[in-house]
Amino acid sequence: MLSLSACVNIPSNGGTATQGINSSSTSSRSQNQKIGYIHRAYDQNGKHMVDIDLAEGFFTDQDAGNAIREDNPDCAKDSLDATCQPPQGWYLRNKDTAASTLPVSDQAQILMETLDPYKQQPGTKISFEDFGKLLDNSQRNFKNIPFWVTISNGTVLEIREQFIP
Repeated sequence: MLSLSACVNIPSNGGTATQGINSSSTSSRSQNQKIGYIHRAYDQNGKHMVDIDLAEGFFTDQDAGNAIREDNPDCAKDSLDATCQPPQGWYLRNKDTAASTLPVSDQAQILMETLDPYKQQPGTKISFEDFGKLLDNSQRNFKNIPFWVTISNGTVLEIREQFIP
């Protein structure tokens, strides 16, 4: 189980706060894109499914520090303590770690950033079946990597790994 608040250790992009709808470019994300931790990808009754813990918010830079201090009552409003600051400027608010089960379209794209653990390979497409195997691989620990999901009418249309250096 993940902690109440998870810090995402990835480079900053310029100081944007969003409620679960951001990645490398805030303006390119729409309201139907959310970020969360995918625990499982599987087939049930002939349909692709994922169990995903959707985060409540995704923040960068100063807004990330403000969100950490809001979530941690031990942090003073103007605290410079390292535990009250986001590592490398990003913060993923995830107070409720309950997973939701969502159907995944048969045409959904699954795009990975780190299939090779030694170098970044943005936008590498994989099959749903291979994605499920990756999540089950305890050595790679993809269950603790956030993924962006595009959802329309309750169905996942795209899954994209959030790169974490």
